[in-house]
Amino acid sequence: MIFGILKPYPSPLISGRGIDLDFAMLAGCLALLGLGLVMITSASSEVAAVQSGNPLYHMFRHLVYVAIGLVACGATMLVPIATWQRMGFMMLLGAFGLLVLVLVPGIGREVNGSMRWIGFSFFNVQPSEIAKVFVVIYLAGYLVRRQTEVRESWMGFFKPFIVLLPMAGLLLMEPDFGATVVMMGAAAAMLFLGGVGLFRFS
Repeated sequence: MIFGILKPYPSPLISGRGIDLDFAMLAGCLALLGLGLVMITSASSEVAAVQSGNPLYHMFRHLVYVAIGLVACGATMLVPIATWQRMGFMMLLGAFGLLVLVLVPGIGREVNGSMRWIGFSFFNVQPSEIAKVFVVIYLAGYLVRRQTEVRESWMGFFKPFIVLLPMAGLLLMEPDFGATVVMMGAAAAMLFLGGVGLFRFS
């Protein structure tokens, strides 16, 4: 049923060329998942044996998260690229909202001196991780829409940072320096790959 609904709209899994994926990148991602599973198992077996009596407890738990991630990945690839581009601005607003909420006392949870988590009944959400993904989606859409402006004018180069700097400020208020560096670094890399010359980064 769902394939029939999505079929008229091209997506990485449903296109005129069949499955349109970068299989080398997919293989690399799967290899990293496997390496992470081996590292989790190796590093946690003794602790898990003491705490739960099962040395593979953390491995099985990690496998559940991997399975959830793979299902989410498959669902994401069914969505047409044009839909992600169209939703980019709404996602950006959602990221700002989550980063503001996590700083509100009573909503955000403080862990080791940092307000990085929003707690629900049986799971926690780290808004900075969601914000990083949403920023990449928004910026990718911006680079597609404003490709010529980004390459040829300073204003096209600076506009993304007008959006990103307030978000970086919210991240630093948590504080989450790592997420700030990753987000700004990803933005700079995307601008470079989008055609911005090295001169503008100097």
